[in-house]
Amino acid sequence: RLLTQLLTELDGITERKRVVVVCATNRPDLLDPALVRPGRIDRMIYVGVPDHDSRQSILRIGLAKKACDADVDISALAAEDVTGGFSGAELVAICREAALLALAEAGDGESEEKGGDATPVRVGMRHLREAAAAMPRQITPKMLAFYERFRKGRGGQGGTGKVAS
Repeated sequence: RLLTQLLTELDGITERKRVVVVCATNRPDLLDPALVRPGRIDRMIYVGVPDHDSRQSILRIGLAKKACDADVDISALAAEDVTGGFSGAELVAICREAALLALAEAGDGESEEKGGDATPVRVGMRHLREAAAAMPRQITPKMLAFYERFRKGRGGQGGTGKVAS
């Protein structure tokens, strides 16, 4: 029923001007052929794992509202051997986990001064490295190889078979 309703809605969009439908999936091979035929969702764009510059941007955004120590080096954190292969969501989760590690390290009430004002807990490079080391990568090399084959058109079925890169 959901697919039927989605197809009906997509078919009605052609009457409207300036409407773009964006969908995302981790399993493009499982999309129903009726969904990816010309006139519906007929263009696929592969978005791979973030490169170094993208990881830096994502980490910068993930840490923007967190107090960080001066030793935090986002470029070093974005290095391939530290965070390469992580998805954008995993990179943001690393930032959150690092903040939790810093909070746990500070302990209950230990960051309060005698005047009652709380000193903000600061995320350090060690927290970020520890969080990155503990975070399991959800995207395996096997999955990356599958996506690359699909991107090149060998794994795609349905629609035009074209996958924009």
